[in-house]
Amino acid sequence: MIKNTKGKVKAYKENIYRLCPDYPFFTVTNADPDNNILIDLNGKPAKEVYQSLLNISEKDILTQTFKNPFGKVCGNDIFIISIKDIHNHHGLACFKRTVTSDIITVLELDDYQKVIQNTIQSIQKDFHSISGIFSINCLFRYLLFQDLNYVSTYFKEMSKLGTHVGFIGYGEHYKQQHTNQTFSCVVFE
Repeated sequence: MIKNTKGKVKAYKENIYRLCPDYPFFTVTNADPDNNILIDLNGKPAKEVYQSLLNISEKDILTQTFKNPFGKVCGNDIFIISIKDIHNHHGLACFKRTVTSDIITVLELDDYQKVIQNTIQSIQKDFHSISGIFSINCLFRYLLFQDLNYVSTYFKEMSKLGTHVGFIGYGEHYKQQHTNQTFSCVVFE
């Protein structure tokens, strides 16, 4: 859709969450993929599994997803599954589709400031001269950064790269995969 007539173009995706060795992997044993409902994990209600693993109350589920979303491992990549709501008292409505037999886990917030610095350094290493950046941050990332009082610092850090146009999105895509709680951008030489 967007083409650079001179110089290279490269896309990046940033995930500020990591696998936690203390959290097991689960098999989705019941899901409603048409409505993005995660019903059962390993034969148990998804809501109860999430609550039990993180030792949280039901009222904390919708905010805990900012620090501990689900993650679907695809090869060497992790795609985040944000929780939208509680469904029928035991399922979880999510922003990303899951299907029966998917393998997922609960992620934990990484050192987000270090991850962001690594992304900036990677872009600077790949490009000697940047003519512009087009980026999309998920709304949930923005809300997390707002809660951590990091929004203005984040914007200041990203501005080090040069001319930047950014949007806050609500369901993004990266290389044909739907992403949640993710930053993606296209950098132009």
